[in-house]
Amino acid sequence: MKRRIFAMIVLTMMLTSLIAMTVSAAFVWEPWQEEIDAAVGFEWVLVDVLDYDISNDDYFDTSNTYSRNNFSFSFTADDCSASSAITFSVPPSSFKGGEIIKIDVTNTLISKYREGDGSYNYSSNAKVMMGEYDLSPATPSTTTRTFEPEDGISGLGVGGMYNEATEASATLVAIAAYGKNKGDKIGIHLYGLGCGLMQTTYVYEWKNTEGDRWVLLKTEEYNIDDYVSAMNVDHMVDGQHVIRTHTHFYTEGRIIDTQTWNIDGSERYIEVEFTWGTPPNVIVVGKENEVKIFYSVSFSANSVISADGAHAQITMRADGPSDDGYTHDDTYHSFDFIGENTGTGLSIDKDMTSLSDTASPNGNVAKPKVMVEGAVMKIYVEGGLYGGGVIYTYGFAPKGTPICDVSIGDTSTVISGGADIVINTNATNSAGETGVSVPALIAVGALSVAAALGAAGASGGGTNGENNEEDKNGKRYKMYIRKDFGDSIRYNKPGVTVYARMVEISKEGEETDRFDLTQNIEIFSGSNALKVRDTTIAGNYMGAIVEAESMSNTDNPTDGIVSFKFTGEGGSFQDNVKFRLVGDPYIKFDEQGDYLSMTVNMIEGDDGEYIVPFTLVDFMEVPKVELKLQDESPFDAELEKVDDFHYKAKLRNTSTKSEKPNDRSKTFSVEVMAESEHDYKSDYFNAIIYPEGITVSVIRFDDNDYAQIGAYEDKEREEGGEVVMATSFKLELAVSTVDANDRIKAELVDLSKLDVKFDKLKGTDTRAENLATVFKYEIEPTNNAGIYKFQPKMQIPEGDSKHYLTFPISCEYQNKPYNLDLPVRLIGEPFNEMKAKKEELDLLLKRIRKYMPPEDWSSVINNIKENYDRMSPKEIRLLNRSLYEITARTLYDESQANINYAETLDWVIWGLEWVKWVGDQAFSYVAAAYTGPVGEALLTPTKEIMVQLIAENIWYREGITSPADKLRGVNTSLMAMMENMLMTQIDKDTSLKKVGMILASFTVIKIVNHYFNDIGSDGKPIGFYDAILAGLGDLTVNAFKMIVSNKFEEMANNPKAKEYFQKYVGEWLKKFLDANAAGWRGKDGFDLVKKYVEETFGLIAAKAYTKATQIELEEKPGSLIVKINVWDYPGRPNDSIIVAIDVMNVKEQIFDYMFDMIFGSFPFTSAPLNPPADPPFIMQS
Repeated sequence: MKRRIFAMIVLTMMLTSLIAMTVSAAFVWEPWQEEIDAAVGFEWVLVDVLDYDISNDDYFDTSNTYSRNNFSFSFTADDCSASSAITFSVPPSSFKGGEIIKIDVTNTLISKYREGDGSYNYSSNAKVMMGEYDLSPATPSTTTRTFEPEDGISGLGVGGMYNEATEASATLVAIAAYGKNKGDKIGIHLYGLGCGLMQTTYVYEWKNTEGDRWVLLKTEEYNIDDYVSAMNVDHMVDGQHVIRTHTHFYTEGRIIDTQTWNIDGSERYIEVEFTWGTPPNVIVVGKENEVKIFYSVSFSANSVISADGAHAQITMRADGPSDDGYTHDDTYHSFDFIGENTGTGLSIDKDMTSLSDTASPNGNVAKPKVMVEGAVMKIYVEGGLYGGGVIYTYGFAPKGTPICDVSIGDTSTVISGGADIVINTNATNSAGETGVSVPALIAVGALSVAAALGAAGASGGGTNGENNEEDKNGKRYKMYIRKDFGDSIRYNKPGVTVYARMVEISKEGEETDRFDLTQNIEIFSGSNALKVRDTTIAGNYMGAIVEAESMSNTDNPTDGIVSFKFTGEGGSFQDNVKFRLVGDPYIKFDEQGDYLSMTVNMIEGDDGEYIVPFTLVDFMEVPKVELKLQDESPFDAELEKVDDFHYKAKLRNTSTKSEKPNDRSKTFSVEVMAESEHDYKSDYFNAIIYPEGITVSVIRFDDNDYAQIGAYEDKEREEGGEVVMATSFKLELAVSTVDANDRIKAELVDLSKLDVKFDKLKGTDTRAENLATVFKYEIEPTNNAGIYKFQPKMQIPEGDSKHYLTFPISCEYQNKPYNLDLPVRLIGEPFNEMKAKKEELDLLLKRIRKYMPPEDWSSVINNIKENYDRMSPKEIRLLNRSLYEITARTLYDESQANINYAETLDWVIWGLEWVKWVGDQAFSYVAAAYTGPVGEALLTPTKEIMVQLIAENIWYREGITSPADKLRGVNTSLMAMMENMLMTQIDKDTSLKKVGMILASFTVIKIVNHYFNDIGSDGKPIGFYDAILAGLGDLTVNAFKMIVSNKFEEMANNPKAKEYFQKYVGEWLKKFLDANAAGWRGKDGFDLVKKYVEETFGLIAAKAYTKATQIELEEKPGSLIVKINVWDYPGRPNDSIIVAIDVMNVKEQIFDYMFDMIFGSFPFTSAPLNPPADPPFIMQS
């Protein structure tokens, strides 16, 4: 007995566990549905009933009774017994997917007895399952759905551990699953458990019970964005700034179209909103006219004209297949949708601003050829301002064909348990958060909206566009996108951050963050220019950094898409947000065109109004705009705002007409400044005030308003010749006109279409007239209209004065003559400052080529190069200056262009003439400095001596071992000549010419010594020019006294010196005594002479004695003893006074006296000559 009771308990526990497993499995059960509405036309049909009876006869004395839907359990044992009964209502013979199935169940515990306390475990349980049809009672499954009590409370278990009778009843309910393919089977299992297990299974098959169907396969928007964008205009019309903007916003079930006109800041707009409901996913063939679609259109405007309005309509078309498409009459059916109240469409205007209706097709598809595999039906919904809308494309599903097998073209996707929706939006131009509704079907899946959608699909009708926004609890969903900037992302700048989150909205409108949904948001971009990185959770948002990266050598996109994609239980929702991609901000002048800068032209004194429209481009926010005029601008300016980024600068010309006959155009700048929180940019445009008539520009003018034209070139061409660079200038003819709006305008005439005449240059003085006569040039037009070149055909030196001329220009326009005498300055080659020797040589050679004819300059250049080492920097500079000044004087003073340089400049004939020419220049400079007798007395003989020495080739330094070798011969001859003249007992009464000859000899010695001994700044011996100036530079008395005294001392060694010096010493001594020993000629004269001579000069230098007492001075080497009979005592010859004096001991006093006696009458200069570092050229007569 105990063994049977134990077995009963084990069986009960086993069967209870089986039921428990199936209950647990219900929580992971997945339905077989493919799409709720796609089940239209199919239902579950009862095809079989299976019976199961498992009794436990091995362990119990049972008397169980099984019949379908009624299970009776009864057993008896030694000390216990029990009985129970379970009854089920009969399941329906057919039902649709998504339909609620109800089964009534009653479980009754009839008796349970045991001797003693009556406690033992016997219970009776009932359960209803829906799932695999061939599921046996002993086989657990994880793909079944458990029916639940309708009231959510009632239980169906009876019995337990105690002897008590219990009855339980309940209505069990479940939502029917959906079939996937035709022929699929499902079972409803009625389980009963007592002292055994019984099961009745009702088997159903998924069958098409309604016939052929149209299955929605594809939804396509009319993509009219390009068409709408192409209608946008921004231009000037009759002086008015017109901006016309068209926008088209599409999302499923809704279109908003706008059209905006902005004319000089005055705005007018029209907005049309078009909404419609979505047609059903499955339509039964032959019942197309039962489809109902709600649609509405509304109109708003701030200013209405009679032509304003909009239209909306819905049509249906079905095509059968043919070899070349779906266009033949025998396969083509088209139907209009007829509204319940409005006919075949909705039309609105200023009088009827809003209409709505529910429309259905006015017929069913009936032609046989349409009812074949591969046929297509389309529902067209279109409306708004531009005819945008959507096409719903259906494939044909014949009766018995699985919906999943329906396809068109390459599309085989059946809209399944959800949908993929993509919308395109523009980023707002301000920071903040914007939201867009997400269908509940996508957010939380099909099950949550099954009741609403199932009803819609079963009826074959459409929705009103709102049902699928809510779940079964009335909750709606939104995706919010947040950003802390406007609608622009700047290229190559730090990234900006964008955020997105999902919210749930209750029936009462309260929003709750759904973090679990937010985690399913992706942020990305398909634009090449945008990079999205670091996507991560940020608080209650999904955030990401977006960067715009420019590409080199290509035009970068002006906009880019950042996509925010939410993936939910029923599909995905993607918002493609378009941002402006901008570079650095800039100001665009609308009428600038391809010009480098924006320019507005005015006529001097015309009092006209001029307008400059401009656009602010790539600014992140709306900026503040200002104008800033240049100081003393001859016009007023004001700013007119068209919209946030379009302005006009209005200029009023307040200039006055100039009285100057050759007035030029004047340019003034106007600065435009735009500043916002993050951006600042300034740019400018120019206002040019033209005098009416011909003006010249694009040429340099000097301070006196003379156009400067270069007439020389200092750059040598590779082929050796010289080319003077042409001076370009621009001619403009400005005339005053009146435009179509009677506003004064400046017209710049295209001079390429006129006959412009250029007359010959005219001089403004004699020298300029001479230059105009000989100057050669050409006027050459260029490829640019109005641009000419003044091309000199010769080169000129600047000389010592500027060259001012006039250039007559004239033309005729509209029978009116225009003339201009343009003041010009021909700029010759400047002489410039002295350069280093090599640079001076290069400049000299270039000038020789510039000014001399080729037949002359070839040999000259060769000679200069060969003698370069012998020439000093000053000598090369002097050649340079002479060529420059001779050319200038000949051109400007003599009006000669062909110059005979060989006759004018001796150095052109090379050799000795060059040396003489250099010497002449040096002597001419000194002569100009030393005017008067000294020039004739000293310079002439000096020059004569130098010419003789030059003829003897003294200027050659080659082949000598030292300067002394060359000097020896020169000094010997000069010294001999000089001593001969000095020994000729000259005195102050000697002629000036003779004295000058002596000094000239000394001067030449100085010159020659400088030439052979002095070293220049370049480390080389100086040239003749420098030597002559050095020798003649100091003609003061002190300079000559020093060199002559040296000569006196040298002459003292001559045997004839005593006689020569005796005369001068005697005169000097007597004058000394007369000045210092009064009365020395007398009886006491000897004592006085002796006292003063011997005390003054010393006993070594001088002794006084009488003729009777002669005393000799001791002669030593280098001494020159001279005896002077200073006084003969009258009548007493022996008392005559004699003085013996050593000249060399008192030479300073004696030589000074001799110099004064010989050269005292010569007009020495008062100060040394200081010649300039840059030698002047002296024109020879």
